[in-house]
Amino acid sequence: MRKQKRRDNVQQTIPASEFKFNKKKKACICPAEKSMFLLKEEHVDEGKKKLLFKGRFTDCRECSLKKQCMRILGQADVQPPTG
Repeated sequence: MRKQKRRDNVQQTIPASEFKFNKKKKACICPAEKSMFLLKEEHVDEGKKKLLFKGRFTDCRECSLKKQCMRILGQADVQPPTG
């Protein structure tokens, strides 16, 4: 029997049930009413897909919910590389 790792240091975030998901349109709206973009779509089983959405840094940076929403605090504050 494998021991489970303790997850005391994992940031608790807003549950997925608080996000508005439209399966037909493949769209997701966060609890702050911001549209998220589809980052990745995976086929996980026969006929089943897994969709991964991500918030826009410009939306998350000033959001009052980011401390409850983001697993890595401060991630939205990092400036994207220019080039």
